[in-house]
Amino acid sequence: MSGLLEIKVALADALRESYEGLADDDGEVAIQIEPRYVIDPTPPTIDIYPGRFPSRDLEVAGMSDGTDFGAYMLTVRARVLTADQDAGQDLLDELADDASELSLPVAIEGSYPLDDRVASIDIVDFSGLQAYQENGIDKWLGMEYIVRIIPALS
Repeated sequence: MSGLLEIKVALADALRESYEGLADDDGEVAIQIEPRYVIDPTPPTIDIYPGRFPSRDLEVAGMSDGTDFGAYMLTVRARVLTADQDAGQDLLDELADDASELSLPVAIEGSYPLDDRVASIDIVDFSGLQAYQENGIDKWLGMEYIVRIIPALS
């Protein structure tokens, strides 16, 4: 069975591949994508981490797929700076739009099976647009997807 870190790294790699068309002249993807919680991002940023409670879906524990401890519930969060709110919100709209080539939910669910590391991956919740603060000041705009991932048996 794949571990949490392996799954987060594989998901981040799959998302980077999905957005490689946004690369700058140096070949760097224009969106910072990290398999961990990013405290001081360089937006636009997508970070992946075990999120709000519950971080495990215990209802699938012990199912016939061999999952003993339940599915991982990961937060996939996208953030942009508030400096240019119009451009930032436009990018977030593109990331949220299922019909957009930048669609984050399509990229997440399209990453299955993450190099055979997962038996299932699906989005179970979406936060909508929200502000994130630093020192009491709205610094970033963003949104969160809650993604349920059942590890594959190896």
